[in-house]
Amino acid sequence: MKHLTLLSLLLLFACGRNDTESPSHPAPQTASIPDENKTRIRRFWQTYQEATRLRVQSAWSEAVPIYRKALELDPRHEDSLYYLGNALFETGEFTGAIDWQTLLEVNPTSSRAHIQLGTIYSCGASGAPFDLDRAEREFTLALGLNQEETGPLLKLGEIALLKGDDARARKHLSAVDCAHARSIEARYLLGYLSWKEGDLPAAQTALQHAVEFGRSAPSSPSA
Repeated sequence: MKHLTLLSLLLLFACGRNDTESPSHPAPQTASIPDENKTRIRRFWQTYQEATRLRVQSAWSEAVPIYRKALELDPRHEDSLYYLGNALFETGEFTGAIDWQTLLEVNPTSSRAHIQLGTIYSCGASGAPFDLDRAEREFTLALGLNQEETGPLLKLGEIALLKGDDARARKHLSAVDCAHARSIEARYLLGYLSWKEGDLPAAQTALQHAVEFGRSAPSSPSA
């Protein structure tokens, strides 16, 4: 029971949105495109830009139908597929958010799709499809596609901790801490592991660093 608060915090960490967003692509030039397609292309970009405006304002519910309209015009547009999944996730429509799988059908090398699938399967929110084994597979695939990202490593550390594999958790979290020296979550969890192992000075140092990093960290717009 004494670890219940930590597990609750870990589930909240898992529900946080990852920093995997990519910049929107500019609309293509249409000079050589037949007239019958130009209108469709213009409608797509107008629709997509409206959805982007709503997303930036965190108007998730309003953005969902607009992204769907954009995908009716271009079903294989990767950013629309990705951000529709994000909007559905933010509104708690977890079943719909699993449509990130569609993004993988369009682009099998999309690490951000694997990251978001891992996020939803490791999220402890009510109604989410909680499955740590599936989440671990998704984050491992994401890491294999882009080893420069520390987000999947952090999530793998959290999952190992939830599974009771402290040694593997420390390995992943230490790798995050080496690559990203101001990771609040990594320092906090490393502090917890040190406390659990009885190394109180190391725990105090790590937790103090987490507090200091948190004071200067920007707040997340995601739930």
